[in-house]
Amino acid sequence: MSENTKPIFHAKCINDSSRLKIVYAGSVEENQPIADLDMELMTTEEMAKEYGKNVFFVKKYKFYDIFAKVMLCSISGGHLAKFDKIPCFYLALLYKSEKIGKGGTILNYSLNFVINNKQLEAISLNKPKEDKKNKKQKKDNLEESAEQVEEPIDSIHERKIDVDLKKLINNELSGDYNLLLNCDHEEREEFLKSKGEQIGIKFMEKDDPSFNQEEHDKKQLLFSEYHMLFAPTKLENYVSKNYIIYNKLLKVLKDDKMMEFVDYIMETRYKKTMKDHEYIFDSKIPNKIFNYRDLKDNPDLIDQMLDDDRSSNNSDSDEE
Repeated sequence: MSENTKPIFHAKCINDSSRLKIVYAGSVEENQPIADLDMELMTTEEMAKEYGKNVFFVKKYKFYDIFAKVMLCSISGGHLAKFDKIPCFYLALLYKSEKIGKGGTILNYSLNFVINNKQLEAISLNKPKEDKKNKKQKKDNLEESAEQVEEPIDSIHERKIDVDLKKLINNELSGDYNLLLNCDHEEREEFLKSKGEQIGIKFMEKDDPSFNQEEHDKKQLLFSEYHMLFAPTKLENYVSKNYIIYNKLLKVLKDDKMMEFVDYIMETRYKKTMKDHEYIFDSKIPNKIFNYRDLKDNPDLIDQMLDDDRSSNNSDSDEE
């Protein structure tokens, strides 16, 4: 492998287990981005003809087509050497509009693998021992920071590590599989805020005369169901590729609350698109079309022709 290239690895999940193997997949030039790869996705013949191979059409939202693809993660050696969370593959929910040629990613729903502590000890590089004083100080600092900082709801336990890649590659690793929704942080927070307002979540003291514990608990339970959309889901084991794709990743598209979130995102982006492309949607067909030769041969008529066109447009506006 050339010095000007970087290696790429894939996660090979082992069926009916909580184990995984990292395999070498090739290399790319140092200055080139690492691209994830399409995975095979069974769809109908009509869907494949309309949207292409390995594309699952979800629905239309106004002038957008919403569709899904399953992507295999291409992982850099740098990530593997430094983090204990290994991305495997994910459902990419995408949108596109032929009308304005605009598209993008709505969210990703990903399968990840977190290496367990015992396995990390076996593949970690030797580290200098800490003396007892520094170790105690470090523990006190961690406990203090834990009290002050709340862990994000969408976090999967991910730690910076320092491992021997030779021990990591092509060896079976033990750990836990997790599913996690990845999305725009601001859109997520605005969605939860709007649902809280819609449900009527209020922070009241229990001695408030208007406080009703039963009603409050029902609202909190409903709100927590939306909140849990963004929490990681631990899997007992990895059954098979098809099981994860069709029974876990694609199944999330049938969840009513998840689709509420998708609609919220699309409505937000639709409004922004309408604002950014106002000139497209508000433009009208002119009542009179100028012939270039007429203008060239009669330059003195330009002002008169423009005035006629303005008058025609104004009369149309008055009729509306």
